[in-house]
Amino acid sequence: MVEKSVPDNWYIRRIRADRAFPDDDILAYFEERTYLYVIKAKYTSRLKKVVEYLDQYGLWEEVQDGLYTAELRIPLTNWEKARRFVFIRQRPVLKDPNNPEQINMFELSYEWNVQAIVTNEEDMTPVQVWHCYNGCTGIENLIEEGKNSYAMDINAHHDYRINEIFFTIRMWHTTGLTGLNNQPCRKKKIAGN
Repeated sequence: MVEKSVPDNWYIRRIRADRAFPDDDILAYFEERTYLYVIKAKYTSRLKKVVEYLDQYGLWEEVQDGLYTAELRIPLTNWEKARRFVFIRQRPVLKDPNNPEQINMFELSYEWNVQAIVTNEEDMTPVQVWHCYNGCTGIENLIEEGKNSYAMDINAHHDYRINEIFFTIRMWHTTGLTGLNNQPCRKKKIAGN
């Protein structure tokens, strides 16, 4: 399965995948081969009920202003066993695009951004798991950053190459400031012998 996608003299250390992968058979396959994994879970109605449970019993731990974590061992529907889930809850950053210094009161949202990540990484804290998933080469994160952080909806020049250079500079600058370079997942996920 996964082994066919890497050269014979390489080994798989950790698998980072999106929400298409947290299936019991796939996770059992990874566990049988002792692969470490960090996989985002689809935010289903079942996981929404788990988040409601976390809210009801005050199980969130604030790790910094507006960022909360929680973790539980739970089985999803049709799973043979419970697995570690890390939940991340963030207060959305609200900005008025016409006046960045003032929030538009009509656009205020009280909904939290919530992520659920299933992992067998026992040595990582919830924040490390979150950084591992979000800090590794996830194209969906680059797309979101492209839409939100790098202001790619505003092209400064008519020349594509100049816009591409500006985008690259913005990307390097922003990712360089995130502090993710020292996170455990920044090491190569697939390494040669």
